[in-house]
Amino acid sequence: MFKVRMKSLFWKIFLAVWLANTVVMLMTTFVVFRQIENSHYIDRYRQHATEVAELVIAAHEAGQALPSFRHLRDNPHLRRALGALRHHQFVVKDAHNEVIFKWRPRASHKSKLEGQGKTKYKNMRIQLVGEQGGSYTVVTNSPDIPRFLVSAIQRLNTVQMVLISLSSAVVSLLLSWLITRPMRTLGHFSRRFSDANYQNRIDESLLNRGDEIGDLARDFDTMARQVDQHFQQQQQLLYDVSHELRAPLERMQALAALMELTPIKDEGEQSKVQRIEVECQRMNTLIQQILDYARLEKDARKKTETDIVALITEAVNNTQLQYPTRKILCVLNQKEIRWSVHADLLIRAIENILGNACKHTPDDTPIELHVRQEANTLHIDIQDHGQGIDEAEREQLLQPFYRAGNAMQSEGFGLGLSIVTRAVKLHNGKIELNNHEQGGLIVCLSLPK
Repeated sequence: MFKVRMKSLFWKIFLAVWLANTVVMLMTTFVVFRQIENSHYIDRYRQHATEVAELVIAAHEAGQALPSFRHLRDNPHLRRALGALRHHQFVVKDAHNEVIFKWRPRASHKSKLEGQGKTKYKNMRIQLVGEQGGSYTVVTNSPDIPRFLVSAIQRLNTVQMVLISLSSAVVSLLLSWLITRPMRTLGHFSRRFSDANYQNRIDESLLNRGDEIGDLARDFDTMARQVDQHFQQQQQLLYDVSHELRAPLERMQALAALMELTPIKDEGEQSKVQRIEVECQRMNTLIQQILDYARLEKDARKKTETDIVALITEAVNNTQLQYPTRKILCVLNQKEIRWSVHADLLIRAIENILGNACKHTPDDTPIELHVRQEANTLHIDIQDHGQGIDEAEREQLLQPFYRAGNAMQSEGFGLGLSIVTRAVKLHNGKIELNNHEQGGLIVCLSLPK
């Protein structure tokens, strides 16, 4: 399931890109809107000045004297139109460059505007032709452009701007995903590799990238190959050494057997021969466990669909042949469970757990084995009624050659549970050790489908 982590690199990249896009978009929108509003404002002023000038020219051609604003009592319409230009200079000249009308703002108002920095004296010239064919020139100062911030903000509150914001968010999400996806892939690889899946390899699409992420993926792959090579060499060394020890051990066992056949009157010598036989048997068991541990990787071939009920029944029967006095109770909810597993590895793991339970629990106590299927996970729980384990040693017990401080594994070599752990990991499953409320240890195996 996808987990939202706001501190993850994905959301940091998304927020950075989206905020940058949003700022650029807002600034661009404001500049464009400001230019449009400025142009519209000037166009409206030019249109109004043209209408006023046409009234002045019509009055002039009609023979009316128009030296100033105060002589327009007989033309109230023109007087009202000029009133809208009372803060601006307005001059109309004929074709001979003679002034036929002049209007300037009052000095007090002009000084007030200049003090506020809102009056600009950049002239605007408009060429007009009267009804009688005469040419006229209108000279007026361009208006100061007001601030359109509020108007621009109001324009942002539109469906178009919402769609642009959503599009920017989608692009930012896509870019964040493209950047973080290979990193997540490398993270999954490293987690699988940390579970001792040394043969796992990085996807070719990452290795073929030509950027820094591709360099990182190739470095990871080189490291994985070297670790896998060293691990294989280590496993092969264990395998070879164990085989080499088998030959002298078998000779020692043969000699001990011959000595037992020879009559020995001294009881002390006879006990020594028996002791040699016992130690040879212990060494043979250790070599077999080392061989089993070294063969785990080689035996982990392709999974096959197996009847789990039949497999567990076989493991229980094999254990009871070795420990005929022990009682093992199997609780199976189904008569048949088909599951894709490494059959040899799984049966070896179950036999190791059952063998540990038989060795380290009282003979008169049963061992319970529960099998259940939940969705896509197979659960195998093996419970005994012994002393349990020390909570501080829970993790160490799963490591090779670790022996607990109590009676648990005191007679073994510390490889049984490590073989189980490795077999479970090769199934991409997990193993848990817990002390049961009724006393004893319960080993829980969870295997995904």
